[in-house]
Amino acid sequence: MIYLNKNIELIETNEHYYIYYKYEKKYVEIDVLSFDILTQVSECNQIEDTTEINERITFFKNNNILGTEEQMNDNKKIKSKKFNFDIANIELGKFKTKKLNNFLVKISNVVYKNYAQKLFKILFILSIILSFICLYYADFSTDMLSLSNDSREKLGIVNYIMVYLITMAILTFHEFSHVVSYFHHTKITPFVGFKLYFLNPIVYTDVTLIKSLDKKNKFNVLFAGIYTQIIFNFFICAILLLSKNLGLHALYEIMNYVFYINLIVIIFNSNIFYKYDGYWILSSHLNTENLYEKSISSLLNNYKFKKYNILFKLYGLSLIIFRIIFWSFILYLIYYNMKPYDIPVNYIYFIISLCCMMFFLNTFNLMRKIKKIKY
Repeated sequence: MIYLNKNIELIETNEHYYIYYKYEKKYVEIDVLSFDILTQVSECNQIEDTTEINERITFFKNNNILGTEEQMNDNKKIKSKKFNFDIANIELGKFKTKKLNNFLVKISNVVYKNYAQKLFKILFILSIILSFICLYYADFSTDMLSLSNDSREKLGIVNYIMVYLITMAILTFHEFSHVVSYFHHTKITPFVGFKLYFLNPIVYTDVTLIKSLDKKNKFNVLFAGIYTQIIFNFFICAILLLSKNLGLHALYEIMNYVFYINLIVIIFNSNIFYKYDGYWILSSHLNTENLYEKSISSLLNNYKFKKYNILFKLYGLSLIIFRIIFWSFILYLIYYNMKPYDIPVNYIYFIISLCCMMFFLNTFNLMRKIKKIKY
């Protein structure tokens, strides 16, 4: 009797079929016949004896997908042969829970009602209008970019904590919006992961299986986070304007900071030059995996794409320019924030040197990926 590898989970969504390797956290798309065979094996059902099915079973056995019970227990955890470490993108782990599935069903049923969708669209439009009004009335100063004691004292430690907690709540809703949208369109509970992206702790949603969706629904899943943040901005703007008119100075200071932080995060998430929402939306629109690496590779190797060739070249050139400007800005920001503390110059240069090392290691890792690119 043959058994399915315990490392494997079978997934069906939108008439697309996948093998999911649990320990490697990797998806492989398969055809409907292969999916049916593996499903029958996992359910211990009788399998037809035909030449084509026997060939598939032999292939699965050779690739450690099917085997005897003893073989599957010995090989249930398959380790990756190579360990790739990128100091700018350190994976900390992924998780998903069946308990979340029931919760997502309830949330999805509410959020995707017609009246709810119409309300969100109205709030989205009003938020954009109010944001322009707030840009005129709200106060922005370079102190907001500073981590110095003066900037914290000006806001107040309690208000400073409030700004932080409100921002974290908004970012949590941002990520949860991806989860709900992904579940609504694929009926699959996604993995939620944690990583250090340029040493900044972030939460992300594994939406690999959106490849089974059409362009419109792919966009809906990828844009869900920014969409939610813009809707939240409506309430931020409303409280900001009310507190200013009512003379509630403490509340105004808090919401003033939250407004600009949320706006900056929206702009940053829309950025197509780092692998945030904007990048994945562009990659999905162009229907191109590894867009980041392919665009730079096409520029360096003078490769010509059949479609969007000039766009790929311009994007690759823009990426290189952006990386230089972005890292230069990071170095300036470090110096600007450390200067008020009277830290010895040697220590400042040491931290700047570490950032430069991170930049070169990240660039080196990117070049390694570019060399392996297949067009």
